[in-house]
Amino acid sequence: MERKLVVDDRKSINPFLSGRPWTAVGLVETEGQSCTGVLVGPDLLLTTQCCGLNRQPDGSIGWLRFTPAKYDGKYPFGTASGKWWFWHYNDIGKKAETSFELAFNYVLVKLDWRIGDKVGWWCFKHLDCPDSWSGLRKIGYASDLNNKVRPYVTENPHTVLDCEWHTNSDGARSVRRNTDIWAPLYGKSGDVIFGMIGDTYCAVGLSTSVYSCKETGFGDGTCSQASGGPALEELIGCVNRETALCGHHGTVTTFDHLLWKGDPDPV
Repeated sequence: MERKLVVDDRKSINPFLSGRPWTAVGLVETEGQSCTGVLVGPDLLLTTQCCGLNRQPDGSIGWLRFTPAKYDGKYPFGTASGKWWFWHYNDIGKKAETSFELAFNYVLVKLDWRIGDKVGWWCFKHLDCPDSWSGLRKIGYASDLNNKVRPYVTENPHTVLDCEWHTNSDGARSVRRNTDIWAPLYGKSGDVIFGMIGDTYCAVGLSTSVYSCKETGFGDGTCSQASGGPALEELIGCVNRETALCGHHGTVTTFDHLLWKGDPDPV
């Protein structure tokens, strides 16, 4: 098979110089791992569940720190901590493997203060697949480039190979997408896949894993998988409007559904 050249076109971007919306992308740190996250509300973080939902042996959720616009060890906008967690399917653990898990490999984290008032936040839009996912780019902190000290953005658009829809027991509908975005083996979890919706940058999904795609003829035979879909867009809207109606307290992990446990957060 004649291989199609896929060049690693990631370029570092300095959020301090570039400004919004890039300042709303940042580094997510939990116990023993880190990944990329993006603000989709003034105090609402979107990241991958396998990174951002840090389960403890006693069933609780461990600490999470979000540092927007972190660049070469500098973070002038400060940090925020996770306070509440929201999801559609919570049996993923540290690694998403099946198509179903990959489709739902996202978590929303309500932060302890409105850091987005300083750095801004992104809109999130669900796009049908596969055609409307063509021409998208991504941004994230990559471990293979300077060990996640800077965000990197792809310069050129990439193409979607295929999509798979999945529906959970609540009727939430999410999608796993295979793309030809150049994919190193490690350090890309939570990279934000985005495009221009009208005149606004909007996130449309998250990089969740890599897989072997030698049969497609792309690049080095390693491709990206991403999650997104209408269920995620609806969940973001719900949490931004009515926190107590669409999620649960971060210390409660004994159920899978969108139920509220604990006292509502008035903030």
